[in-house]
Amino acid sequence: MALTLVKLLHLLAWVMLVVSSIQKNRLISAQALDESAVLRLRRWDKVSGAMAGLMLLSGLGLLLWWAKPTSYYLNSEFFAVKMAFFTVGSLWIVLTKIWMRRALRLAQWPQIPPASVRRGLRFDLLCLSVMSLCGLWLAHGSWF
Repeated sequence: MALTLVKLLHLLAWVMLVVSSIQKNRLISAQALDESAVLRLRRWDKVSGAMAGLMLLSGLGLLLWWAKPTSYYLNSEFFAVKMAFFTVGSLWIVLTKIWMRRALRLAQWPQIPPASVRRGLRFDLLCLSVMSLCGLWLAHGSWF
């Protein structure tokens, strides 16, 4: 029962991370952002932060207690790639948080998002995709 619940939480966190990443990419694609758009970006960013934390905690539970033996994951190059993309994607999102806080503090509207923020949010979506593929490989032992 615990394994099923933790897997469900892990999957739910992933789905919400993907949804929030898509929403942030949709919002940031505008040429200029007004205050309400930046506030919506910030809300989606909070959702993605909470879901990243939930995904990390549930993944840690799967790694240490509930899923396959820990050595299975730690000896897999797919696990290393998954963790690398999780870390790099999370760092990019922290950079976008800094930009959003600065945009709200300066309050000059319309605000033009830096190209690095747009690239960072697109890269975050790429990271989620790679993490998903690596997670599928780890869970099932093959691509199918």
